[in-house]
Amino acid sequence: MNRPRFADATHELAIVARDLRDSRAAGDPKMVADGKLTPAQAGDRLRIADAVAADWTAYAAMQLPSGAGATQAEKRDMLAGALKVITTRRDRAHAAMLAEGAWMGQLAIGALWQLVDAHLPQTGRIEPYLHWESYAAAVEALLWWQDRTEQASKRWSVEGTLWMREQLAAGQGRLAA
Repeated sequence: MNRPRFADATHELAIVARDLRDSRAAGDPKMVADGKLTPAQAGDRLRIADAVAADWTAYAAMQLPSGAGATQAEKRDMLAGALKVITTRRDRAHAAMLAEGAWMGQLAIGALWQLVDAHLPQTGRIEPYLHWESYAAAVEALLWWQDRTEQASKRWSVEGTLWMREQLAAGQGRLAA
């Protein structure tokens, strides 16, 4: 997978990670009530989503996450499963948009946003597509980072930035003395 377009949108990725967790917290009780999940499964899903959200909240604050709460494999599986669901929603919204006007499929994302911003009545199906397209792209970026290890990981990136800040602060202290 190539570097996703939202790979560097750390604050926004933290928002999406928290939204994924909040969606689990809100939706899983109904799935338990409907017999689609056991309470234990719902608890595991929320535990893992909490861990992903905690990681990204820490990264957005330029801190190192504790890494507790879920394994890397569990986090990856959760993000891959979420991406599958979100991609399906995106594809349905895309089909609905094309059903309203096939010509819209010829436009780039930026042009579609311009049509939405113009508040044209014939473009009512564009915004739902753009929402799910952007959301899918953000979850792709979360998954991409989850797959990075060692020096290519988000953790290493934050660790390196913190180390450099520490070195800079230490150097400034010596210059001032």
